Amino acid sequence: MIQLWAADDKGNMSVPVTVYFNVGSDTTPPDATHQITPSSWTKGNVDIALKVTDSQSGVKNVTLPNGQVVTTTNINFTATNNGNYKFILVDNVGNSRDYIVTINNIDRTVPTITVNPKDSNWVQEIEVKIDILDNQSGVKYYKYAVTDSKDTPTTWSENIASVNGKLTIDTETEKYLHIIAEDNVGNITSDNVTGPYHIDKTAPTYTNWWWGEVNSSVVRLYIQATDNESGIARVTAPTSTQSGGYSNWVWFDAAWDAGANAYRADITPATFGHYGQTYLTHLYIWD
Repeated sequence: MIQLWAADDKGNMSVPVTVYFNVGSDTTPPDATHQITPSSWTKGNVDIALKVTDSQSGVKNVTLPNGQVVTTTNINFTATNNGNYKFILVDNVGNSRDYIVTINNIDRTVPTITVNPKDSNWVQEIEVKIDILDNQSGVKYYKYAVTDSKDTPTTWSENIASVNGKLTIDTETEKYLHIIAEDNVGNITSDNVTGPYHIDKTAPTYTNWWWGEVNSSVVRLYIQATDNESGIARVTAPTSTQSGGYSNWVWFDAAWDAGANAYRADITPATFGHYGQTYLTHLYIWD
């Protein structure tokens, strides 16, 4: 308690005024609360609204994450990236506190697309597995196209709201798979291209055949065939006696004879152990 009064130069005294106050020490630093906007996933910036309080000596100043010092207690600060944002709170007697605001809801990363297999040798069809990953806002959809080139397509499938899928490529010739994915805040991948996938569903075409040398040791059969996609892989001439069935066949592989521009199968009668009868030969051509 303090009593105060005033006197003039003539000795007149005022009525005393009594002032009551508490004397104590302030050892508690300021505190704060905050809100962020938006609080859900975004690919933009995040606004931090900070309210600083000190119930004793009062707030002196606040140092913002960018180093700027302000004396206001209601503060707005913009976070441009994910991370920890430190505000230094100081009261009027020098107590200070580091107040940390963690921002982790900014997503500027496109989804990751994984395709297996990424290409293929010649097959009749192939199943391709698709996986889409986004560790932040999550996958919204993907879409695909199967084309004859690596150029970005103009026509796509419908949006597929899934993180994985399987696709069978069974259209002939050299094919490429294009995939685009988008996450839940609008980050979109570029055209993810895999391939080529080589698809051949058409059997080879037999075009001609003729007999070459024929004697007691060998009968030479010449075969011509074409395949427009994967090419000829194997030509055989299974042979048996005329009355023999499949189980009696002897498979004679034909080798390419460049001089004749044809495949040549050397059929040897000695393989059957007897002569003087009719034999039946078949043609099998694989691509």
